[in-house]
Amino acid sequence: MREWPWTSQRGLRCYCQSTGCGLGGPGPLASPYGIPRDQISPHRAASDVVITAAILEELIKQARWSQLLQWSYEPPLHTRLHFGKHRGERYDGVPVDYLAWILRSDLDAGVKHSAQHWLRELAGRDQG
Repeated sequence: MREWPWTSQRGLRCYCQSTGCGLGGPGPLASPYGIPRDQISPHRAASDVVITAAILEELIKQARWSQLLQWSYEPPLHTRLHFGKHRGERYDGVPVDYLAWILRSDLDAGVKHSAQHWLRELAGRDQG
């Protein structure tokens, strides 16, 4: 996830439903739209709609609509590797030369896009 990279794409909604997080702690998702936590059941259609809407509402507070639209045209941004010797590790935790190797490989566009994104992020951290 671009705005909350510490989560997985599928895990964000489940995490928020089970913990009542506000994307990092107590907050708007603790009781979305005034619905008590004990009335929100993970993986139930109505609960999923409520949590997804609350996540979108939080997301648009942090990203412009133009950013959301741009992201919809890009390949998916992964936070963890799903293959190889670094399987399960976060992209920002593997050696830079491994990310460079991914860019030269014949892996899919989403994996390469993610490697490029995290290389830029890591370079920015080194300069900042």
